[in-house]
Amino acid sequence: MSHCAKCIKMLLLLSENGKMNSAQLASELQTNTRNIREYRKDLEECGFVFQSKSGSKGGIELLNCKIQIIEN
Repeated sequence: MSHCAKCIKMLLLLSENGKMNSAQLASELQTNTRNIREYRKDLEECGFVFQSKSGSKGGIELLNCKIQIIEN
């Protein structure tokens, strides 16, 4: 899967699931947590806003954006 495709899939995962931690995202995208930080940075440059919380109940959350795939 390309870098762009993984960024889009990360947006979809966060939109569908709400808050997820980097390890969960890395597992779903079959990558590592370092790449998750890179995808987040790229998406922030495009105008997407994220909130992060640390700790056992922490994670990354996509703010003010709901992405939906409509099937025809």
